Amino acid sequence: MTSRGIAVLAVAAVALATAASVATWHVASSNAARERARAAARTAPRSLDGVRRQDQAHQDERTYDSGYEGCGAFGRAVLAQRLGLRPETDAATIAGAFAAHYPADVQRAFRRGCLDALAGRDED
Repeated sequence: MTSRGIAVLAVAAVALATAASVATWHVASSNAARERARAAARTAPRSLDGVRRQDQAHQDERTYDSGYEGCGAFGRAVLAQRLGLRPETDAATIAGAFAAHYPADVQRAFRRGCLDALAGRDED
């Protein structure tokens, strides 16, 4: 091979190495930019209403779970007796009486959880 051929191969190798490093840098920087955008979206301040709605949803879920577990643990007849009701009282009435012992803003979730447990439905 001549010195001219070697020079052409050397220039081609340098050009190929440069192109490969530019392509790698481009892919890496676009991935990094995408990840930075995702991180910014995760940490961006949310609206106060959005935070309240999310907090309320979690509160309702925890309240539902408590109602479900509480009523499921006692069963229909024992719970009715503890609430001062007759053992043959229907599940909806028992669940309502159970929920009435809690603040008004959480009664609906307690009632729903209790009713599902007394009816033998799977937990939400």
